[in-house]
Parts: sequence; structure tokens; C-alpha cells
Amino acid sequence: MIEDEEIKQGEGASLHYDFAKFLTTLSLVALGGVLGLTEKIDPSLAKPVIVGFVAGSIGLAGVSALSAAASIAGVAAGKKARSLSPRINLMIAMLLLGMGAGGFVMIWLRSL
Repeated sequence: MIEDEEIKQGEGASLHYDFAKFLTTLSLVALGGVLGLTEKIDPSLAKPVIVGFVAGSIGLAGVSALSAAASIAGVAAGKKARSLSPRINLMIAMLLLGMGAGGFVMIWLRSL
């Protein structure tokens, strides 16, 4: 039987770093999907302002997740932590990614 072990300090930072990399990749894939699929939708259904909001939200989510990953890597390398914690950056990235995905779902449902 495998017993649950507490995550050590280094392993916790590693998990946060992996999660930040995952959110960055997910943002890039989602941004490509949104831009690719909105090209084929009627322009009256996918207004440029709304598509810009969706793409901007997803793009900023990627930037925030990348900033968190860079901050975690810097702290692991012995540099001083920045004023905005990586945990806050990850929360901001998840919020923006959710907003962008929700906006895209609304565009997609209108086009059906």
C-alpha cells in the first residue's frame, strides 16, 4: 500500500512551475483555436470587438502564466521574489482563461 506523503517545499514549487507551464501551453492552443475557428464564422455573429476581448483575455492569461513560471524559476535559482507572487499570477491566468473560454463558447453557440 502506498501511503500519502507530504509534499516537500521543492516538490511544491515544482508542481506550481509545471502548472504554470501547462497554463501557458493551454493558452497558446486556445488562442490558436479561437482565431482559427472565428475566421470561418459569419462576421455579423463574431464581432471584432468581442473576438478581440476573447483573444485578449486568453493572450493575457498566457502572459500571466508565463510570468508565474519565470518567477518560480527565478526563486528556485536563488533570485529575490517579485512583488506579485506566482500564486496570484496563476489565479489571474485561470480567471482570464475562463473568461476567454466562456466568451468563445458564447460566440460559438450564437453561430449554431
